[in-house]
Amino acid sequence: MSNAADVPGRRSPAARILKASMVPLAAAALVVAGIVLAATAPVESFGWFAYGPLEEGTGPGKLLMLTGRMQLGYLLVAAGLLAAAFWGGFRLGRRGRTGQPAAQSR
Repeated sequence: MSNAADVPGRRSPAARILKASMVPLAAAALVVAGIVLAATAPVESFGWFAYGPLEEGTGPGKLLMLTGRMQLGYLLVAAGLLAAAFWGGFRLGRRGRTGQPAAQSR
């Protein structure tokens, strides 16, 4: 009996599983890295002043300035989600179709 590794051009089952799971693992790693990067980024405060005292409840409220690390984190999350969506669509399109084709009406 010959192994799949003995036949040229055939991959072992472990190699096929590893190849099939590379994109979703990379996408998950991008999402996790982006979340960690954005969550651990220092928050910069933004202050402003006006000539007259403002009433309570007026003004812009608390502003959040996005730092470069936060922007990079959000970009990594978006890239990871985009890669996962691409992989899901690719796998959905490549799966085998079952059943008989629909009858064409004339």
